Parts: sequence; structure tokens; C-alpha cells
Amino acid sequence: MVNNERMVRDFVNAITDEVNERREEIEKSSVKYVEGQLKAAEAEILEDVFLEINRKSAEIKASVGKEVSEKASEYRQSVLSHRSELADEVYNKAEKKITEFTKSEKYEAFLINSAKNAVEFLGKESVIFVRKDDLSYAEKIEKATGCAVQADDGIIIGGIMAKRGNIIADDTLDARFEKEKEAFRENYKIEI
Repeated sequence: MVNNERMVRDFVNAITDEVNERREEIEKSSVKYVEGQLKAAEAEILEDVFLEINRKSAEIKASVGKEVSEKASEYRQSVLSHRSELADEVYNKAEKKITEFTKSEKYEAFLINSAKNAVEFLGKESVIFVRKDDLSYAEKIEKATGCAVQADDGIIIGGIMAKRGNIIADDTLDARFEKEKEAFRENYKIEI
């Protein structure tokens, strides 16, 4: 159980480190992108303002105010889009690493320990659910927990889910990954 927790902690730390690295890249890239866009917008707006001043000073205030607002909104959207693309890239890399983990030798031990913990929480009357690709581990999980194992099409990445009546213990990698993605969005103000 300690090894499983250590594996999960090491795994989560590795993902967190990569997410933090990527976050720094996103922040640096976003700042450079915004600076360049703001300089371009400033040059464009200054030229427009100069021409408008020569024509009608009354129209300048309304025109420039509207134009600045539109440009700022446009650039905010552009920055948000850029951040979203970078976040998607981080998520794709993290999901690839998780998928690689499900193909490693450590994955079987992870499944069995996860199932044991779920059964300890829910009781022996539980049913353990795994993705179809993990049914090859069913016999070992059943032997370790004393509970039946079934496939669940809702589990895509891997891990286990245990149910007893209406009570569910979701220790799928899918749920863990979604939780990490949500924390990343909240912590780093990435809105997708």
C-alpha cells in the first residue's frame, strides 16, 4: 500500500512538475505574445488617431474609444485562444505519459492496490470495474480482493472504479487526470 501511494505520489509529482514547466512556458509565451500584439495595436491606433485628428476632432474621441475597446477585446480573445492551445498541448502530453504508465510493469500493482483500497473502503460486497483492456488483470484483482471484476466502457485511460449499491469509489486514472486538469485551469487561469 505504501509502494502504491509512493508510485501514485511520484506519478502525480512527475505530472505536476511537467505541468509547472509548461505553465511557465505558457506564461512567458503569453507575455511575449501580448507585448508584440500590443505594440502592433499601438502603432496601428496611433496612425489612425493622427489621421482622425486632422479631419474631425469631435469624431476622434468616439472613434478611438470604440476602436481601442474592440482591439483590446480582440487581443484578449487572441491571448485566450493561444493559452488554450498551449494548455491542450500540456494535457495531451500528460495523457500520453499516463497511457504509457498503463503499459508499464507497475500498472498491475497499481490496479491491485487501488482495488484493495476501494474494497477496504466499500467492503467485500463491492464490484470492481476496469476498462476492457484491463480485463487481463481481472483474475489477479479478484484473488486479491475477493470481489468480482467487470468491464466498464466509461473507463478510457485506466484504473479502477468500485461500486457497492449506490456508493462509488472512483480511482480511475480518467478521474484523477480530470481533477488535475481542473486544478491546472484554476491555478493558472486557463479558461477553455
